[in-house]
Amino acid sequence: ALCGVCQDGDVCGAGTCYDADEGNTCADAFYVSVSATEPHLSNHDNSYATNTYQKAYGECSDFSSGTGSEGEDQAFYLTFEDPGTYRITVTPLDSWYAAIYVIDGSCSDFENDCVGSEDFGSQWTGATFDLEASAFDSVYVIVDGDTDNDWVNENGPYTFEVEALP
Repeated sequence: ALCGVCQDGDVCGAGTCYDADEGNTCADAFYVSVSATEPHLSNHDNSYATNTYQKAYGECSDFSSGTGSEGEDQAFYLTFEDPGTYRITVTPLDSWYAAIYVIDGSCSDFENDCVGSEDFGSQWTGATFDLEASAFDSVYVIVDGDTDNDWVNENGPYTFEVEALP
């Protein structure tokens, strides 16, 4: 599939024109709101995004210090309307390795604001994180590639899903 000519500021990804800025950084994050009865599911592709974020060793988990250093990433601003436990799932639709970081606060201070992360090391199962939320809590979720190897696929199409657990 071909895009043809995309508008200024748009990029071509998987045959579709996308707004290059939307979701690219926390400043332009995709906005998602969920409640106990209203889950969220959307399709995205981070292969046209920039490599803005990476997780340093020890910040919110002990996986590799270079996680995300090669992968293009996208940001979501997630708001919870009801209290409860919510599952955030990123599922690659292609053969690439996903990681997610959950940031409670600013995206500029991962060391202090990162509340959790997950990387499965599997190119098919993706990454999942369960978060305990109060009503009207908001967090940033960064979707990134989970390795620091430039020979491994770090990005591609994926689904972003958030649902309340019973």
